[in-house]
Amino acid sequence: MKAFRSIVVSVVLIATAQLLMKKGVSGASLSLSSIPSLVLNPYLIFGLVSLFVGTIIYLSALSKADLSYAYPILSLGYIFVAIASMLFLGEHLSVVRWLGIFTVCFGVFLMSRS
Repeated sequence: MKAFRSIVVSVVLIATAQLLMKKGVSGASLSLSSIPSLVLNPYLIFGLVSLFVGTIIYLSALSKADLSYAYPILSLGYIFVAIASMLFLGEHLSVVRWLGIFTVCFGVFLMSRS
């Protein structure tokens, strides 16, 4: 159970990193001249830190759990990112995306019962 919690924490951190990095690059033109402003962008900095910490926690969880158990749980990130993108970035989630989210949730539920 401890490995499951660690994996979920890592998924939340990595999903948060995706949101922060998206926020950091939104509206930016990615060119050589924009690199200094991107490097100093707080959203990107915190996003990269969150990604790093989430990865370290995931590696720790891998030392305690089977990869065939841990890896499917990472798909929870799809759910977190989709819902948070809707709430915090104003993105639209269609019915088909909601069906996909439900399918992922159900699959993770079944896998966690094994």
